[in-house]
Amino acid sequence: MAERHDPLRMEYGTHDAGLRLLRQSPPAGAASASITYVGPAGYGFDPAGGEGIARMVARLATCAAGPFGRVALARELDRAGATLTSQIAPESAEITIWGPAAGWEYLLELLAHAVLRPRFAPEDIERVQRQLRESQLRELTQPAHRAERELFRTLFPAGHPYRETGWGSAHSIGRIVATRTPPTAV
Repeated sequence: MAERHDPLRMEYGTHDAGLRLLRQSPPAGAASASITYVGPAGYGFDPAGGEGIARMVARLATCAAGPFGRVALARELDRAGATLTSQIAPESAEITIWGPAAGWEYLLELLAHAVLRPRFAPEDIERVQRQLRESQLRELTQPAHRAERELFRTLFPAGHPYRETGWGSAHSIGRIVATRTPPTAV
């Protein structure tokens, strides 16, 4: 192990749950920790007709995972003083957990559940579909979102993974059901 508080050093390792890790030490006295999974699962990988699935899977991974349903995971995160979020890009998905530095090992365990064992409960899929439809409406109606979409379509040719924003359409999101959601998409 490197000097505990040398933020310029990075170490690689593997967690018991199977995640490969890159660790950067926090500054001395840091009260919080942030752990991020980055994987090849962005919306550039969405299949034709399944646009939006990467965003959906990333959101589902942070709402119920491993032994924790949606409410149980929220309570567990609250008890740990932590938050769990996801970000999606054309070529990658990120799942990040933040919380007290003293509990980093438990934070890593919760992150491993989200990455390796996300749940895809039908009621969660329906809720996330509604959220994604709201985001699609914003993309169509809000000037900043419309400008971004048009910029991407101007810069990138048809078929390029960066051309789309990854939100999909009401039709493509509506087609995603529990039996078709790939458990390894994140």
